[in-house]
Amino acid sequence: MAQLVIVSNRVAVPDGDGTARAGGLEVAVKAALKRNSGIWFGWSGRVTSRSKIETREITRDRITYIVVDLAKEDHQEYYNGFANRVLWPILHYRVDLAEFSRRDLSGYLRVNDYFAHQLHNVLKPDDLIWVHDYHLMPLAKALRELGHKNRIGFFLHIPCPPPEMLTALPHHERLIPSLCDYDLVGFQTGDDAFNFSRYLTRECGMHSHDFNFPIGGRTMRVAEYMRSVAVSLPPAASLADAGEAMTAYGLPWVPVVQNGRLLGLVGADDLAAARPSPATTLTVGEITYHLTTIPVSAVMRLDPPVVAPDTPLAEAAGLLRDESVGVLPVVEDGRLVGLLGARDLIALLAAGGPQGW
Repeated sequence: MAQLVIVSNRVAVPDGDGTARAGGLEVAVKAALKRNSGIWFGWSGRVTSRSKIETREITRDRITYIVVDLAKEDHQEYYNGFANRVLWPILHYRVDLAEFSRRDLSGYLRVNDYFAHQLHNVLKPDDLIWVHDYHLMPLAKALRELGHKNRIGFFLHIPCPPPEMLTALPHHERLIPSLCDYDLVGFQTGDDAFNFSRYLTRECGMHSHDFNFPIGGRTMRVAEYMRSVAVSLPPAASLADAGEAMTAYGLPWVPVVQNGRLLGLVGADDLAAARPSPATTLTVGEITYHLTTIPVSAVMRLDPPVVAPDTPLAEAAGLLRDESVGVLPVVEDGRLVGLLGARDLIALLAAGGPQGW
């Protein structure tokens, strides 16, 4: 019987009482697995020596969680290195912040290949595989090379810049086309989907019909799947939860909300300020525990820039520019009703809204 297999960098494994830490991706994954039994596969969050690496399987409420450890060098090169020092800034239009090394790229590809071999042991021919985010872009290619012909989908939770910027990615010609091994590649906005399609046409000579690309006897579809829910956290949530939510939703900060009311914001700079100095002798596990024990209410900013639902677009655009923020909370009578991003404004203004950038 076919089952849904979800693959992400991190897995929110429930505790013995069935609870798991809140995170943006968890909401989507749990909703998908709620209707049917399935597998959630990914990194355990544990970094250890290569001789102590383990793969663990936990079943809760008809969901099987399969988590694998990473060796220290793999974690450094795959996660801290290529994923977060190269892919993250370039896909966020910040080429100036990218720090590339060949070793990190090798580690990134090696870990994706390792994940594919671990999945190879549990996949059935009719399983539907859903892969999440920039950490795992070449995973489908690795699975195809192992002989898997399953339907595989991919969703990018952060922006996809135009080809003029994607080509600044070191070895882009090796990495970006590997997404073509997916059957469906999903993006947050139509602009992101269009940017990826333009890259395939310009750099790979591929042509599509309504965002359907014929590839070797099959068709890869590129599509937009806009998120309509605003992510938020309660004041008791930990900074580790805030970091996961920012990563999952591609936000520079997350709103802190209680009883529907916006209390403040916690951002990436707050996380950095609360993180122990690298010069200390703390282990990775101790730093994670440190962030887990600090509530977001301890460091949140209490006066974030906000807009009302009836704010003119030109005024919101000016606020985004003047405050140097990427997203604005939309607040009515003290209650958070949504989020408005710079990219949303660009789309609205391009469609004929008031000019004001």
